[in-house]
This record gives sequence, C-alpha cells and structure tokens, in this order.
Amino acid sequence: MASTYEEDLKKKNQQAAQEQQKSAQQTVSASNNALKGLSANTQQNLANYQTYKPSDAVMNAQAALNNVNTAKPGAYASQYDAQIQDIYNKIMNRQDFSYDLNADMLYQQYKDQYQLMGKQAMQDTMGQAVALTGGYGNSYAATAGNQAYQGYLQQLNNKIPDLYALAYDQYNQEGQDLLNQYDTAMGAENAAYGRYQDQYNQWLNEYQLANDAYNTERQWDYSQNQDALAYWQGIAQQENADYWQGRDQAYQTAMAMLQAGQLPGDDMLYAAGLSPEDAETLKALYAAQAKASRGGGGSGGKAWTLEMLDQFNALYATDPIAAAALAAQWTSIGYRDSHAQGANYYAGDAASRKEQEKFDAETAAAGSGFLAIDRAINAAKKVEEDAKKIEEANKKKNG
Repeated sequence: MASTYEEDLKKKNQQAAQEQQKSAQQTVSASNNALKGLSANTQQNLANYQTYKPSDAVMNAQAALNNVNTAKPGAYASQYDAQIQDIYNKIMNRQDFSYDLNADMLYQQYKDQYQLMGKQAMQDTMGQAVALTGGYGNSYAATAGNQAYQGYLQQLNNKIPDLYALAYDQYNQEGQDLLNQYDTAMGAENAAYGRYQDQYNQWLNEYQLANDAYNTERQWDYSQNQDALAYWQGIAQQENADYWQGRDQAYQTAMAMLQAGQLPGDDMLYAAGLSPEDAETLKALYAAQAKASRGGGGSGGKAWTLEMLDQFNALYATDPIAAAALAAQWTSIGYRDSHAQGANYYAGDAASRKEQEKFDAETAAAGSGFLAIDRAINAAKKVEEDAKKIEEANKKKNG
C-alpha cells in the first residue's frame, strides 16, 4: 500500500531526529571516554546536553501537530453509490422496444369502444333496412349492418399506428427519464465529493503548516542544544589539558623527590599517576644506585650468574620496576661488580622510562597534544640495546 503524504513527512521527521541524536551521542561519548580531570559541573552539563531533550516549545509544537493529525478526515464514503449503480444497471439492461397490441391497454379500450359502436351501428342499419322492406328481414339488411360494423373496425385499425407511435414515444421517454435520474445522482455525487475534497485539502494545508512549525522549532531548539554541547566540550578539553599538564608536573616533581631519597605524599603520588608500591620500589632503586655509585663498582663483588641474568631479562621484559627491585636486592647482598651496577643502572633508568611511557600512552589516549611520541620509541630502542650490552658483557666475562 502506498504511503500518504503525511506519513512520509512523519517518517522523514523521525529519521532526521534519530540520526541527529545518534550522531551527537556517538561524538560526545567518544570524546568523553578520553577526557580526564573534568569538574563535576562540566560532567553534569556534558551529560545534560549529550542526549537531546526537546524544550516545552518543541513539545507544544509536537502536540499541535498531533492534534491536527488526529482531525484528519476519514476515507470518502459515497451516499449515492448504490443509487447510481441501480440506475446504471437499469439503463444497460433495458430491453429493445417492441409493441404488442394485445398488451396495450389503450388499444383494448379502443377495441371495446369501436366494437360496441360497430355493433350499435350494425343494429341501427339493419333496423332501418328492415323498416324499408315492411318489417321483413332480408340479405340487404344484413349486408348493410355488417358494413356499418366493419367501418368501425377499420377505424380501430386506423388507430394502431398512432398507438404504436405513442408506445414508442413512451419507451423513449422512460429511457430519457433514466438518463436524467443518472445525471441527477451523479451531480449529487460530484458535489458531495467536491465538499470532501475541500475539507481534506483544508486539513492538509493545516497539517503542512503545523509540520513546518514543528520542524522549524525543533531545528532551532536542537541547534541551541548543539551550541551548548560544543561550549561544554570546549570547557572539558581545557580542563583535560590542565589535568595532564598538572600530572606531568607532578610526575617530574615526584621522580625528583624519589631520586633525592624522599617519598612523596599520597596526593602527590596520585597526581603523578604513581602507586605507593611503585614509589617505594623506585625510592629503593635510586638508593641502591647511589650506594653502588659510592662503592665504586669495582670487581671485588660477585658477578651475576647466567641464571640470574636470564631471570632478570625475563622479568625486565614484563615488569621493569620489579626487575629493578630484584637487581637492587642482588646489589645489596654483594653482587657489586660492574655488571651488577650496569644492570641496576639500566633497570632503574628503564623503570623511570617505563613510567614515562605509561604516562605518555595515557596522555595520547586523551588527545592532550603535548606528547613526545619519539621519546617512547627511543626509550624502547634504548632498553633493547642495553639488554644486548649486558648479554655481551656476561659472555666476555664467562669467556
């Protein structure tokens, strides 16, 4: 079944609204998932404007449109259709003209009348003829009487063409009457349908006006919502940038404190993105490095075994900070030769760079725009080169 004009408009409006809302939700959701450091007010406004909510003016326009749609005229129903069909059938099924004297009542009246007058004339003529012959009947009287009777029958026959013409005219008049009735019924039908069309066109005009008013109001209201959403997205981006800048500064400060042997407070660690456990490990690592550096790192200490080197390399590949802690532990129990010191240094440096890489990755995901991606790539290359140096040094030592 073909859709109507108003149904097409309704579908078009619904599709446009759904596409706009879906696009807005996808855009805002993707952006919000990467943002950090947003204030409660900013988060609330982003949530408020992320999903479009029609204003009272839009809802009123929608209600007005619904009211007009409810008043839509029903399908046209003809009150003359049965009458028109009946007359039409009579016209199309009408028999051709035929004339039957015996079925013609007027002819029967004329027949009775002329036969009566013929008999009367026959009797009068025969009576007159008998009187002329002295009261005796004779053949002349009978012949004269019969002639008088036949004369009236001839007059009756002379009426037949007139009666035929009269019947034919009556047949034609009946046909014309049916045509006139058909024209009258069709005229009434056309007038009724014209009134229905006027009513429907008036409703359609009102519907189009209400629909245009609704679309205009909704588009303006939606644009206002999008403007507000864009404004708060800008605020969110700024707060996000401030957050990552503050975290970068906090990280640098925390690492400096750890290198100096100081443990930052919980607030500082949280701002720097470091856990208390990582901070303790890094503090111990830097302390071990400083101690090894003061000890000179000569060859008096014990060298790492191949098993220890394999253990360190395997742990370093998955958790540099844990590997650094392990190297610091070995250093504290007498493994102080150049290989141990070098391993501690590389592990400590890698632990710091690993923390920086984590920070950079998080910052990149948030789209802060101030990252040094090359730094993470170069750090990874440096770790790989250092591991090769340690392996080559152990090979030479164990010759």
